[in-house]
Amino acid sequence: ATERIIHMNLKTITIGASVAALLVGGIFLSRTLTWAEPGYVGVVTQFGSVEAKPLYAGDGPTIISPLKSVVMLPTMQLSHHIKAAAATIKGQTAPTEIAIAYSVKGEMWPLVYKTIGGKAAIDANYFDNNAQQALKQITGNYLAEELIQKREEIKGKVAAELIKVINAALSEKGLQGAITIDMIAITDFDFSKDFNDSIDS
Repeated sequence: ATERIIHMNLKTITIGASVAALLVGGIFLSRTLTWAEPGYVGVVTQFGSVEAKPLYAGDGPTIISPLKSVVMLPTMQLSHHIKAAAATIKGQTAPTEIAIAYSVKGEMWPLVYKTIGGKAAIDANYFDNNAQQALKQITGNYLAEELIQKREEIKGKVAAELIKVINAALSEKGLQGAITIDMIAITDFDFSKDFNDSIDS
């Protein structure tokens, strides 16, 4: 009877050890097995350093060291909206909104992430201030009524200036071609209704 109890205890210990091993193995795999979903790349980091080659959706499941982390970053089109204000040659201001659609090249994400950061950092560091400066630089050459009468011409100039400024800023960081600007849309300059009506008449 004693031998039977010992045998049962050993069997229980063996089963327990197997379950523990499976749990540990599962935890290990969950921390080391990763993959990128379509529309994303995985940027691998370790203690602040960034690996140059990202993980692509087509790579399938990839085993990485549990000491490393993977940041999933989008390759699909992104958008950012900026509230800005035009400033005329006479110092009059008119609120507007600038919408930017852009994308980051998958193979460039590791360098972009290392140099700038993710989407929020790109929006803050490369679009917000540059959009405001480009807007004021162009609209500062026009009278208030011209912002209404020549709105399409002015919007085109602002968009061209913004693309130029952003590409120059990226080039300074060695990130030429990393970000593609697909579209820039600028809403109408929001002078008062009475002012707009007087210009239209």
